[in-house]
Amino acid sequence: MSWTAFLKGVSDLAPGLLDGLAPPATAADLRALVAALNGPLPEDVHQVLATHNGQRAGHRILFGLTLMSAQDIARHARSVAHALEREGPVPVEDPDSRTQAYEPNPHHVPLFTDNTGNFLGFDLAPSASGVWGQVVIFGLDLPRPRVVADSFHTLFEELSAELRQGNCLIREAGGYSSMSWKPGVGSALSEILL
Repeated sequence: MSWTAFLKGVSDLAPGLLDGLAPPATAADLRALVAALNGPLPEDVHQVLATHNGQRAGHRILFGLTLMSAQDIARHARSVAHALEREGPVPVEDPDSRTQAYEPNPHHVPLFTDNTGNFLGFDLAPSASGVWGQVVIFGLDLPRPRVVADSFHTLFEELSAELRQGNCLIREAGGYSSMSWKPGVGSALSEILL
């Protein structure tokens, strides 16, 4: 599985980045998340959460992003549902043609967060040209949601290849390790995941 391969690559580069990963989500946690989302999880997302149900505060395994727990994801889904009830959807200017053109979008579900309102997640209701479960970046600092991969499986395979090619650095800040791109790396992923 690509999540496991990604974790191995991270461990080879900097084992400290794996510190703070939580134990697996329970079956009850995953059922509650599926209920909150009103639908199934993509298999690759299920496998991530069934391996690690989030990450402790301060730890950032993926380019400054923290893995969210099933409970935090469900809380976010409820928050978006409440926002839509109060305010309704807002059209997005110049949308990615593979996503639906409004925010907040209850079908954009976070898996990773920067803890400032920005997310890397998955899309449970793409447009006709999108793919169910596609990976999207979205949030407060982003003018529009953007598709970054067809699946987390694909994204983790690409990230594993970047790790093997030596395109990543580990930085220490505030007692925590975080991953960043080497200066001058021209990967398409380096433009998306800062």
